Amino acid sequence: MKKVTSILTNKYLLAGLFFIVWMLFFDQRNYFQQKETMGELDKLETKKRYYEEQIEKAKAELQVPTVGDQWRRPPTPQRNPFL
Repeated sequence: MKKVTSILTNKYLLAGLFFIVWMLFFDQRNYFQQKETMGELDKLETKKRYYEEQIEKAKAELQVPTVGDQWRRPPTPQRNPFL
């Protein structure tokens, strides 16, 4: 019984437990808020991937070559006026 009492009154154990409880529940960025924020981040990244795919599809649809495009001459490169 004395050994259990000495372990429970150990100042390092008490300080460690206090720190863990503080970080889990009372800190500004506690565990539960971090978990919720990570869930929101995952949802936003999924939406980002979806919209990037939609942008690529739209770009591909806009760049459909027409019949006359194959005979058109490519644009000439611009000369650098400082050379």
